[in-house]
Amino acid sequence: MGKMKLTKCISKLFQRIKNPISLPEDIGRDLGIQILYNELSFQDCIEKLLTCDCESKHLVRLMPREDAEMLFKSAIRKETFRDTSLFSYYIYDGWLAFKLIFDDQNRLRRIYLQHHALDCPENEDGLEMIL
Repeated sequence: MGKMKLTKCISKLFQRIKNPISLPEDIGRDLGIQILYNELSFQDCIEKLLTCDCESKHLVRLMPREDAEMLFKSAIRKETFRDTSLFSYYIYDGWLAFKLIFDDQNRLRRIYLQHHALDCPENEDGLEMIL
């Protein structure tokens, strides 16, 4: 049992070196999904975030804005605008952001994933996640 705990601590140390500010598990905890980033490449992790089998357990379509914004506790940057909110996490190769879009009644309509490595020229908002 002690060996497993030591292995987990060493793995956590390497994750912290690779991601000194935000850990992928922090992002997953905020979204209500499990991200095993140490077992996935960055691209695999992004693809997992965008698949229907990885829907957020916390975010749901039409939830009140206040409830949706409160979920992003681990975000390093939090910006709110009239119809949108932007929550950003700093990972090893740049900012990973979640853009939440709200309707005129302040209900969550859409969420987009943004990162400089994502190729989404047709949509400046980023890649849409499933709600």
